[in-house]
Amino acid sequence: MVVVGLGNKVFQKLGTRPMYNYPFLLSLLSTFVYIPLSFAYIIPMIIWGNQITPEQRSIKQWDFFVMGALDGIAGLMQSFCSTYILSGSLLILLQQSAIPISMLISAICLNAKYQKLQYMGASVVMAGLIVVLLPSMLGDSDQGGSSTLLWGGVLILSCVPMCLSSVYKEKALGAMEIDVVYLNGWIAVWQMVVTVAFVIPAAYASKLTLDDIPDNVWDGLKCYIGDNSISKYHESCPPSSAGDDCSDSCGDSILFVNFYFIFNLGYNILIILILKYGSANILWLAMTVMVPLGNCAFALEFVPGHKPLDAYNFIGLALILGGLLVYRFGNALLKAWQESSLSAQDAQVHGIAAKSFSKSFAESFIDGAPRSRSNSAFSAKRSFHHSFHGACAIEGVQPLQDQEQQSRRRTNSLLNQDERLRDPEWGTS
Repeated sequence: MVVVGLGNKVFQKLGTRPMYNYPFLLSLLSTFVYIPLSFAYIIPMIIWGNQITPEQRSIKQWDFFVMGALDGIAGLMQSFCSTYILSGSLLILLQQSAIPISMLISAICLNAKYQKLQYMGASVVMAGLIVVLLPSMLGDSDQGGSSTLLWGGVLILSCVPMCLSSVYKEKALGAMEIDVVYLNGWIAVWQMVVTVAFVIPAAYASKLTLDDIPDNVWDGLKCYIGDNSISKYHESCPPSSAGDDCSDSCGDSILFVNFYFIFNLGYNILIILILKYGSANILWLAMTVMVPLGNCAFALEFVPGHKPLDAYNFIGLALILGGLLVYRFGNALLKAWQESSLSAQDAQVHGIAAKSFSKSFAESFIDGAPRSRSNSAFSAKRSFHHSFHGACAIEGVQPLQDQEQQSRRRTNSLLNQDERLRDPEWGTS
């Protein structure tokens, strides 16, 4: 999972390098590629299978449209940000802004409740985001200056429609178990439609006139197969400074873009398999590990466009990683410590083996069930397997433990305390 997820993050950025002049087409391709793949499964399953039930097929297309519209807006914003934020390391760190944004939206729309450690973790993540953007705020041209600050802000804002889409899924679909390929197949259709509808603002963001749009799309298709069209500028794409014009350098596009599609497809499949057969905590751990690995990957000399990590990056990475660990695993660590302390006290009184901290945490870690903010296991799967573009919904899902499991643990803790109070040997030496 870590290898495939890391490949997804790295090639998401590498694919934008040869396609620098065509971010709108890249967004279209990223959505379109999944439509035939999804319906190659959906149509036979409806005709001959039983996984897609009549209840699932009765979902209104309006619901799919709303989800697709929100995902399409977010995906288009992220596609432009991935192109115009030249630093791959910065791109990965900024995606973690989904956590505080998802907390705010979930609290407003779903009345979600969070624990103190989660607030603390989200606050540390926000501090880390400020640190990594600080050079751009100070006008450092090596970090992209105002252009990076602008597109960094757009990337953070792109998490808003993505998280709203996740919330809408939970409200519209409730606890219905729905085939995720069927769900995302129809979302991809409407996402494609909405992306096309936003061609005018996308042209404005690319410094194109309306008359240039057809030629830009056609030239982008040629660039996808490695054929250069724009050659009037001295510098080849991507430029050394964000926002500058550059000539096409499409030689690697068919390799980088298709590798991104392959890794992205594998990433989504692995998410489904982990949530179905494993633990959501395993997924959160893999996602957390991917942050420092992906950040450092873009500093390796053999990675195209590599840049050395500066002090701001190291400090921001440390803060963001620490915040992620507290947000995702802080409560589990605290509970494991409390259980191991309680077990040690029982061991002294009754002469039994005490449960270690590592064992308590391991049990909590492995048993973690995929739950969403509304406590629906099915909607958690939808939240993870959210859209083919991006990271915001996946990064921002709240790590809730299975409610029945928590209830059992609280009950066992109370019983243990009651037994100690009733035990005549308790407190004696």
